[in-house]
Amino acid sequence: MRIQIKHLLICSVFIVLCGFVLSYGTLSQSEAGNSTSNNDSDSDEIVKLYQELITLRQKAVEEYRRLVEYGTQEISGLIDLEIKAAEARIQLAQYQDKKETVIEELENLVKVMTELRNSIKLEVDIGQRARSELYDIESSLLEVKIRLAKTK
Repeated sequence: MRIQIKHLLICSVFIVLCGFVLSYGTLSQSEAGNSTSNNDSDSDEIVKLYQELITLRQKAVEEYRRLVEYGTQEISGLIDLEIKAAEARIQLAQYQDKKETVIEELENLVKVMTELRNSIKLEVDIGQRARSELYDIESSLLEVKIRLAKTK
């Protein structure tokens, strides 16, 4: 079971990284003014879809948090879900051109990813994870910090 959770976490981090790449492209488009060409009905539908995504991500976080509290799941999985929820909020804020919200969410994402990095580091130190996993999360954390610096 332990190996399966590790593999799930690795896959989840990869999916999050893909989301970072996609959302970075969204930010670049909105900075170029491309998002202003959306008509109102399309814009409302997209916002509604983002809100639905955020709601589902938050439900997943809450459910997983209960599993962590019961001791049936690891905290790293919860942090991974929190990262996904934060990324969804960032994407909505970018779409709506709410720069301050994007900055707040990116700052929150840095905190959450730092927590994940610290958790992974502890597991690397006791031999439960490969050092490459630590390098991977550290790289992802730096990418978010770069996005934050570019957004400010």
